Amino acid sequence: MRKLLVCTLVLVVAAGCSRSSDRGGGTERRDSFTLKASSMPTTIEAGEERTVSLQIDRGRDFQQSIKLAIEAPTGIAPDLDRKELRPTDSGEVPVRITVARNTPAGTHTIHVTATPDNGKATTLDIPVNVKGAAADNTTPAKGDAERAFMLKGPNSATTIKRGDSQTVKINVERRKNFDAMIKLRTEAPTGLQASLDSMSVTGSGNQSVNVRITASPDAALGEHSVRVFGDGNNEATHSWEVKVRVTE
Repeated sequence: MRKLLVCTLVLVVAAGCSRSSDRGGGTERRDSFTLKASSMPTTIEAGEERTVSLQIDRGRDFQQSIKLAIEAPTGIAPDLDRKELRPTDSGEVPVRITVARNTPAGTHTIHVTATPDNGKATTLDIPVNVKGAAADNTTPAKGDAERAFMLKGPNSATTIKRGDSQTVKINVERRKNFDAMIKLRTEAPTGLQASLDSMSVTGSGNQSVNVRITASPDAALGEHSVRVFGDGNNEATHSWEVKVRVTE
C-alpha cells in the first residue's frame, strides 16, 4: 500500500531557510506576489506519494487571477487540485506528487509557474529527493542463501566532485553450479551517468565488474543513489545500491 505523507509548500515572502522566487505581477510589494517553498527538498520513496500545499500571498493592491502550471520529469506526476485562483479564492491549493516505482533515486526538479492576468509570471523550482526502492545492502534479505547469484558493492558513499568521475567495483557472487549469463544494467538520477565496463558476465565462480560514475558540472549537491541490476536466466533480478555524495 502506498503511503500518503503531508507537508507544506507555501507561496509567500521568503523567510529563514525557505526557497523563494522572484516577484510576479508588478514590481512593488503591494502590486505583486511571490512563491515560496519551505522545508525543501521534499523526500519521497519510489512508489509512494506525498501532498504539498500551495498558498498565494498577494500584495494589498494585487487583485488578479493567477493560473498555475506544473512541469515534472518522467516518473514524477504532480496533480494540482486547482489550476486557477481568482482574487476571492483561498490561496491554498493541494498538490499531490506521485513517484513511479521505477523512478531513479536522486534529486529531481518540479517547476511551478504562476501567471497573472497582467504583468510578469514567476516560477519556482521544487527539488524532490527520490529514495529508491532497492533492498537494504547491509542486511541479508530472507532467501539470499537460495539465490542463484548476488551483487555486492561498497556500503559507504562514494564522493564525487562536480565534473569528475569515480570507479566503483561490483562483485557478482554465484551459487555453486550456476554458470548462466547474467546481464547487467544501471539506473542513475539526473546529473549522474553510470557506465559498466561489461554488460554481462558468464561462467562459474565469483566475478566483478567496474561501474564508472560521472557527475555533471551542474549535478545537484548531496546524496544520490545509482542502482546496478543483474538479470539471470530464469532467476530473480538482484540489485545493489551505490551511494554517491556529490560535492563542489
